[in-house]
Amino acid sequence: LMGQGERPPLPARDWSAAQSFKTLAASQEKFQLMVSAAAPQPEGARPNDQVDYTIAFSATQAASSVEITATVPPEVQAVLPKTLSGGGKHKDGVITWKLGGTQQATLTFSTRVRGAGVVPPTTLFVSSLVRAVAVISGESTEKTADASLPYLKPQFALSLSPSAETVAPGERLD
Repeated sequence: LMGQGERPPLPARDWSAAQSFKTLAASQEKFQLMVSAAAPQPEGARPNDQVDYTIAFSATQAASSVEITATVPPEVQAVLPKTLSGGGKHKDGVITWKLGGTQQATLTFSTRVRGAGVVPPTTLFVSSLVRAVAVISGESTEKTADASLPYLKPQFALSLSPSAETVAPGERLD
């Protein structure tokens, strides 16, 4: 019998099933793919900024072949070819790395945000989509990841300057 104000004991929870599912899901994941982007200022990327990307690939075991591609919208960004690490090759806004057999890799590249008159006016983000295909234990697996930064549109500025039509010869400008 329970006294007044006493509560019945809570039933014991069996967390082993949830933990088993979590372990199973993690063990079935053959590799991880992460990508990050950094601009000169934390709030985003402005026209003519350099944006630096880092790609991290990590597999549970050595892959017999790994191919990673990074796609950047060429109307927004220009790839800086001398910044490609790990033997990356660039063509038409797509960078490709053929890594052969590996278990992990860190790759980097940089882009230059195009000038304000070139970037389409509807652009909201500066981004890169990364795709990795890895063959592990004879099985091909694919993943995608992306990184994006807000595109900071230039502010409208108006400046006035005197012209020859408004100042007579010999008059002073104050």
